[in-house]
Amino acid sequence: VTVGTAGGEPLRLTWAWHDEATGDWKLLLRDRPTGAYYVGADGRVSHYVSRRRGDAYFGCGERSGALNRAGRRFDLRCVDAMGYDAERSDPLYKFYPFYIGKPCASSADPSGTGEPPEALGPDGHGEPPPLRAVSRGGGGAYGVFYDSMARAALDFGCELNNYHGLFASYQAECGDLDYYVLLGPRVRSVTARFSWLTGETLLPPRWSLGYSGSTMAFTDAPDAQRQLEAFLAECAARQVPLSSFQLSSGYSSSAAGRRHVFTWNSGKVPDPDGLAAAYAAAGVRLAANIKPCLLVDHPEYAACAAAALFVGASGAASAAAAGAPPSSGAVFWPSTPSAAAYSPERSMFWDADGSHLDFTNPAAAAWWQDRVAAALLRRGIVGTWNDNNEYAIEDERALCHGFGRRVPLRLVRPLHALLMCQASWRAQRAHAPGERPWLISRSGMPGMQRYVQTWSGDNYTEWKTLRYNLWMGLGLGLSGCFNTGHDVGGFAGPPPPAEMLVRWVQSGVFHPRFTIHSWNAGGPPTSAWLHPGVAALGLDAIRFR
Repeated sequence: VTVGTAGGEPLRLTWAWHDEATGDWKLLLRDRPTGAYYVGADGRVSHYVSRRRGDAYFGCGERSGALNRAGRRFDLRCVDAMGYDAERSDPLYKFYPFYIGKPCASSADPSGTGEPPEALGPDGHGEPPPLRAVSRGGGGAYGVFYDSMARAALDFGCELNNYHGLFASYQAECGDLDYYVLLGPRVRSVTARFSWLTGETLLPPRWSLGYSGSTMAFTDAPDAQRQLEAFLAECAARQVPLSSFQLSSGYSSSAAGRRHVFTWNSGKVPDPDGLAAAYAAAGVRLAANIKPCLLVDHPEYAACAAAALFVGASGAASAAAAGAPPSSGAVFWPSTPSAAAYSPERSMFWDADGSHLDFTNPAAAAWWQDRVAAALLRRGIVGTWNDNNEYAIEDERALCHGFGRRVPLRLVRPLHALLMCQASWRAQRAHAPGERPWLISRSGMPGMQRYVQTWSGDNYTEWKTLRYNLWMGLGLGLSGCFNTGHDVGGFAGPPPPAEMLVRWVQSGVFHPRFTIHSWNAGGPPTSAWLHPGVAALGLDAIRFR
């Protein structure tokens, strides 16, 4: 690493690696010479690095489009992106301020792929040539991880500016500029180092690698338990090797149709314990969908608000810190909450107002663990499906407990999904210490792989989703999150046509998470036997897995 500040020029760093095979030093990464760092009075921070045409960029977690991110700009935040366009939509569900850079091998080989330029797509970095860029070329590889949870953007050449040449950038709205540079020099080595830094993948139970059934249709139905038991019987009749089933949140809906986490609708599911026992007798494990937001009419909302277990509204800041400047680290949550010091943040969640639990408050995490055990695990549910945990709260200045020192939500938003998963994991480990826990989460950040399996969210039923979900999974894998999958057949949209469904099943059986999951408005739930004429092909693929 070399540092340049001569002649009053701005600070800039250059990274190179020593190729022992050739004895040469080769450039990995260098800061933009016309200005690499920016810290604004408004709290914004930026980092700019030089790039060359043909440089390739990978990782960034779960992203739409091609595996090579060159030419793209990504919004680093988490949203509930149901029915997203797998080629173009941004942002999506996960927060990954990490990328892998692979400098082009030489000016004679600007793509870094060993292929002539005409082998690339019309944008100069199309797919599938980027796969060859990962494994070939002599330019080495490096990783950059920005250790911040603030909303930010990563730009790999979408922005151009005549005054600065070609550059890539990281721009955050607030927070610290704190980053790691990881040496490969191979792409796989960067991923290994990043996994070492953020945590290794949780070893899942072997049975979790089987076929996991799911659909919103069953639990949303008024006779949910009957339909769930009928599905179990149909799998047995068709000799489908079903290993697990993921209960969508309809089991917890109130009489008004609102999702109330940790409750059971006795009209839909009159005997939860009996349902779990029936599935267990068939060798099938159940996971239940749980959400981190309590609607205002939830039976435990008032008690949680009184105990200050929710993220706090920004209007409470002045009262909480009266007489103490923010830099003093004044404790925001009093030992005895009062209306003057605390009021819960309220925002739209599904179809009503609700408040999000604050997992930076140990009391909220303890409450969560207790409810996971009481409402689910002791009834025979063995897994948790941690869903809708993007914390898409509009109030950027909402306040979090911060383990005793208040912190704005905008600095720690993705942390809540990670801590939610940790709390669920701890509950499951405490309940069954001799068993490997099984957890699924939709949202997350680097480190989520220590606790959960994940998937690419509520995808849309169309051919290009099948194609681009492959790149999304590989992007997560390059970012150290390996236990992934996709909703086979598509979650939102129309039921998949026969050939699309067969090809999706045949692809899905090779992913760690293999789940056929759907919400087909006005249509039947997706199953491998949805189209009788080709059902044997899908069932053969499941049995092959």
